[in-house]
Amino acid sequence: MLSKFYHAMNRNKSFDRGRNGFTIVELLIVIAIIGLLLALLLPAVQAAREAARRLRCLNNMKQCGMALQLHHDTRGKLPSGMLASPPKSYALQADGVKNDALWHAWGWAPLIFPYMEQATLYDQLGVAKRHTLESAFEDQNVRPLLITKLNVLICPSDVGNDPNEKVLLGLPDRDDIYAFQGRSNYLACRVFMYIGMLSRPGKPAYKTCKTDVTAMTANSEFTLTDITDGTSNTFALGERTCLDAAKGGGWVGVPRIRIPDMVFGYGSLKLNSLDERGAMSSIHPGGANFTFWDGSVRFIPDTIAFSMEKPNPAPEKFNPGTIATNGDIRSFYMAAQHGTLGVYQLLFCKDDGQTVSF
Repeated sequence: MLSKFYHAMNRNKSFDRGRNGFTIVELLIVIAIIGLLLALLLPAVQAAREAARRLRCLNNMKQCGMALQLHHDTRGKLPSGMLASPPKSYALQADGVKNDALWHAWGWAPLIFPYMEQATLYDQLGVAKRHTLESAFEDQNVRPLLITKLNVLICPSDVGNDPNEKVLLGLPDRDDIYAFQGRSNYLACRVFMYIGMLSRPGKPAYKTCKTDVTAMTANSEFTLTDITDGTSNTFALGERTCLDAAKGGGWVGVPRIRIPDMVFGYGSLKLNSLDERGAMSSIHPGGANFTFWDGSVRFIPDTIAFSMEKPNPAPEKFNPGTIATNGDIRSFYMAAQHGTLGVYQLLFCKDDGQTVSF
């Protein structure tokens, strides 16, 4: 009897030992549950990381906005969108006017370096003092500084196409020699792509631009009082990604001012138009950050109202249709007064006189 009891106990123990561990079905179920949890959590983690990167981007742009304010407080004027000067030599056009397309220009960013903890780099570059942009490119001691990576000018979300964070830029009047400049995702806001002529027979070589719909353009010297629409309702800086056709920008400047896309982004192009070289854009889902002239930074959705249309019927002396992107300032102000511009366009303009809400 006792031997039968021990025999039964041993059989139960053997059965229990055989049940240790998971079956294949149970293991597959556990793996499936873990995979499901990861699938649910991963987007949340990625969203949290993007929110943190967008906040860092916002802080970068706020620092730039504070530097713009300090420049104005110190010098009594806003920085130029680009500080242009003629190359050392170039041929005159047939009408005797110098070809402004070959002018070179420091961008807006180097002009505010003393106010954003980059005074040493500013002095080394000799911006607008010891060096024009052309002579800076040609100085073998200065050229390496032009590819300096400045994190304050790079959106953390935008990985770009170059791990060294630099972009190609040719010398002002020589197509056979090329140099690089450091990348920037932050650009001065302009409506139009066209930069007006800076020289005329009998005029000074460095003409100051006194008329434009925005507050920073070539050799401009506007003040905050010129922004009559209100500094909290007017764009100063915006973002552009380095992906696709957008290709970002550079902080150094532009070698040919008729193609100033390296330092300007345009309100005549829709926000987040990645196939347009001059459009404002970003990697942030749904829009981009913009710095306003009061120093604040706000996220602007890419669904914001966009229109460059003239009134229809157009007033006398104005043809109906779309406003030309090459600098039709009169039509722009006319369209603003008749309410046919989009909110996006109005936010670029410093003095259209229209109430904007968004």
